[in-house]
Amino acid sequence: MIKKIVLVHTDLRIYWPARIHHFYNSLDKSKYDLNVIEITGHGGNYNFERRNDLPDYWECLFFETPISELKPINIKVKLHQRLNELNPDFLIAGAITFPSGANSLNYSIKHNIPIIIFDDAKVEDFPRSFFVNWFKKQLYLSVDAIFCPAPQWNATFNFFGFRNEQLFHGVDVIDNYFFQKNKQDDWLLDITDSGYFLNIGRQIEKKNLLSLLIAYNSINIKIEGLPKLVLVGDGNQRNVLEAFVKKYELEEKVIFLPFLPQEKIRTIYKHASVFILPSTYGETWGLVVNEAMASGLPVIVSNKVGCAEVLVQNGENGFIFNIDDILSLETKLLEFYVLKKEEKNKMSRKSLSKISDWDLNKFSTGLLESIFYVENKEKKYIPVLSKFISGFWKGRYKSI
Repeated sequence: MIKKIVLVHTDLRIYWPARIHHFYNSLDKSKYDLNVIEITGHGGNYNFERRNDLPDYWECLFFETPISELKPINIKVKLHQRLNELNPDFLIAGAITFPSGANSLNYSIKHNIPIIIFDDAKVEDFPRSFFVNWFKKQLYLSVDAIFCPAPQWNATFNFFGFRNEQLFHGVDVIDNYFFQKNKQDDWLLDITDSGYFLNIGRQIEKKNLLSLLIAYNSINIKIEGLPKLVLVGDGNQRNVLEAFVKKYELEEKVIFLPFLPQEKIRTIYKHASVFILPSTYGETWGLVVNEAMASGLPVIVSNKVGCAEVLVQNGENGFIFNIDDILSLETKLLEFYVLKKEEKNKMSRKSLSKISDWDLNKFSTGLLESIFYVENKEKKYIPVLSKFISGFWKGRYKSI
């Protein structure tokens, strides 16, 4: 008998289509059938990326309605209605903080269906009160397995009551091949020089881009001929960044580009010399680091970036700087700049080698292992209190 897997998440853009298509193609279709339910195709952190075509196994409940305009109860009603029609044997859902995970968890409890939750937030990333952590622990008592990035996340889910055997890894990957293949139709950058410093992402406070500009300006004052700095993206800090550039007369050195399609982003990576992600908090992983490494770039990241201890080998394929040391980023930028060409090339090769283990196959393998696990375990006993809490918790969405 074919068993039905249903994967539910708030929105599934940018990195998710490649992961899910690979997972779908990895399934033994004589044993498993996959359906994907996306809550919304509009709004959220990746609103700059839109899709028109969805495969037959994929649907979006509120395609044109931003998540911020959806009431949790309306999400719950429509999601549960659709799940009743699909009659899943297994549920896979996003974090229980969000409506997708909260309402999927509630459905799994009501129908005694195993549920796997994917999440990449460490407990230290978002400090919460004792009561909030207790509340989450009660909800997690109803979860059968966790799909998280890497073993470095085990301590977080141990804290929430999971045994290591319930933890599976590989959620934060990208399509490495996409960034490595050479397309003949690459667009031409309006930048005369290659070898620039690069950052790509939302220009918001936690990304700490003003500190990057301060460090860059300090080095630029001391060194003639410093490569340009390219900042790709947008956000509520753009005006602050542009004001700094104007104040210190860096208009010829710092280039701002808007959010761009992935095909153009690929070209931007190709002509850079190093990628920098200086986030201060809440960077649970940092998938742009995957992109940069898959493009063969050395990376400089803060010690608050989730993937730092997993993907970055200090001095090997880049540098990790201490966010609490005001001069640390400047020091690492300068340390990279003065490296000889062969040393930089060696870092590039190391990035490609390191990221090769973090491909779509890692995602599909980890997720399949979690399914095999819950399939061969009896559904865990759920305390009455946990059922009660899940009954009224419908999740909430906050852009991060």
